[in-house]
Amino acid sequence: MEETWLASKEVKVPRTKEARAVLECKVPRFLEYDGDHIILVGEVVYSEAKKGGLDEIKPLLHDSGEKFRKIGKEIILKRRE
Repeated sequence: MEETWLASKEVKVPRTKEARAVLECKVPRFLEYDGDHIILVGEVVYSEAKKGGLDEIKPLLHDSGEKFRKIGKEIILKRRE
């Protein structure tokens, strides 16, 4: 399948028309971890989904600390002692 590229709404990087959901992020920080990994710390500045898009892919998003979110639901994970 060939992608159709579109301009993003809030960032310079293009997006694909065929995506079921879009999260556009600004990435103010890159953190080097353990010498061979880079963690991107970003902020979602725009999002959209086709009808049924997010329900079908069921994303799990990190909020902060031990908080995660699914669509319409907050999940708090406790670390094992």
